[in-house]
Amino acid sequence: MNPVLRLLLQAAVPVAALLLATVIGAGVVLLAGGNPGEVLGILISYNLSTPDSIASVLSRTVPLIFSGMAVALGFRAGLFNIGVEGQYLLAAFAASWTGVYLAGLPAVLHLPLVVLAAMAGGAIWAWLPGWLRVRRGGHQGVRNISLNFIAPAPPLGFFGEGFPDPPPEGGKTVCL
Repeated sequence: MNPVLRLLLQAAVPVAALLLATVIGAGVVLLAGGNPGEVLGILISYNLSTPDSIASVLSRTVPLIFSGMAVALGFRAGLFNIGVEGQYLLAAFAASWTGVYLAGLPAVLHLPLVVLAAMAGGAIWAWLPGWLRVRRGGHQGVRNISLNFIAPAPPLGFFGEGFPDPPPEGGKTVCL
C-alpha cells in the first residue's frame, strides 16, 4: 500500500471516532430534550476557557492517555493487559510516597526518583500476573481484573485506613 495513503487512513480512524462520538452525544442530548450546539459550546468553553480549566482537563486526561498507551504496547507485544488500572494505581502510590518522603532532595534528583518509583510500582504490579501466568496458567483476564480489585489494598493498608476494626456487634456492616 502507498505510504501516503496508509498515513491518511491511520489519521482518518481517530477523526472518524471523534465524529461518531460527537454524533452519538448529540443524539443523546436531543433525546433528553436539549440543544446539542449549546451543550457543545458549553463543553468547549468550560474546559478550554482559562489556564486552570485546561490544567484540570490535562490532569484528568494524561493518566488515561498513558494507560491507553500501556494497553496498546501490550497488544503490540501480543499480550492482553487488562490490569493497567491496578498498575496505574500502584505506580501513583509509589510516586506519591517517594515525592513526599524524599522532598528535601534537589529537583534534579527528586523528579527522576519519583518517576523511577512510579515505574517500579507499576512494574511490580504487572509482574505478579505475568509470574502467575507462567507458573500457574489460567486465564489472564481473570487474574488481571482480580488484581485490579486488590490494588487499592496496599496503599490503604499502608496508611492505616484500609483495614478498619470490625463493628462491636460482630460481622454486621456499620449503618451509615
